[in-house]
Amino acid sequence: MWTGRIKYFLHGAVGLIFSQVTGFVLLMLIILLNPFNVREIPSDIMSFLPIALIWGIFGIYTGLLWNKELELGASGFVSGILVGIVGYSGIVPLNLNPFMIFLPGIILAVFLMARAASEKKINKTTIILYIGIVVAAILISVFQQYAIVLENKYTGVLTSLIGFFSNLFSFIILGGLISSGFYYIYGTSDTGKNGFKRTFIRVGKIISAISILLMFVVALTNSQYVGYSISKVNEPEFFVVMNTEEINRFPIFAEAVNGNGYHGQQVPMEEWNALRDLLVEQKKYNSNGTNGNCYVKINNSYYQINFVIS
Repeated sequence: MWTGRIKYFLHGAVGLIFSQVTGFVLLMLIILLNPFNVREIPSDIMSFLPIALIWGIFGIYTGLLWNKELELGASGFVSGILVGIVGYSGIVPLNLNPFMIFLPGIILAVFLMARAASEKKINKTTIILYIGIVVAAILISVFQQYAIVLENKYTGVLTSLIGFFSNLFSFIILGGLISSGFYYIYGTSDTGKNGFKRTFIRVGKIISAISILLMFVVALTNSQYVGYSISKVNEPEFFVVMNTEEINRFPIFAEAVNGNGYHGQQVPMEEWNALRDLLVEQKKYNSNGTNGNCYVKINNSYYQINFVIS
């Protein structure tokens, strides 16, 4: 019995990973081909289009097992659209990307509950499962936000690995739980009688496996480095005054200032973030702050500072 449940859980996990990759590729094609002048669509709307694509494809992929691809695909796409409307309205800021990406999972769980109620399949098991989907989506969003905090704290390959494993874990758990919800509504199913569906699902598994492998390789070879690009300038219109005591809090920055040049890679993330936060906070009152450039006055000299990340 558990073997069957694991099968559907893994099907959903693969489906959400496949949907993420396919949704991203499809979005790139839409932007490149530019049908209906998509480049003129407001950026706020374009920001939630990939969410709708990902969850629509997820519904189609998982729905193939039960011949519900159109119904579940539409449910997933509508879930993404509703999230976009919520974000566009400003109720939930679109910059909360982790929450926005997984919020459709909660809406899809509501659709599942409504379907289960209409077919009189509401019981203790389904209620616990759907509550689990909602809780998982929320916890995963919090987990993703914490992963971003960790990425901003460290440099090197560790940042890429944190992002890779946090995304992989999140999509496996949420996709698996939702597919398990489909199983408790629609029952067991087999695609063996339909060659196209069987082939499509196999292709999805292959694409997901290759995507995971490629993303892991990229994570291993992609290191994040931070530094300062500093140059002397004439007196700017806006600047922040830094005294000797403040400069001494950031030893590598002080070294870069004295060398009047560039320091990267070896800069600790903690120092880089702390200095940037200090200057950004003061820029609100002392600078017009464009493109991450900060202007500071140290002794009788003025410097332009660019915060470099690569």
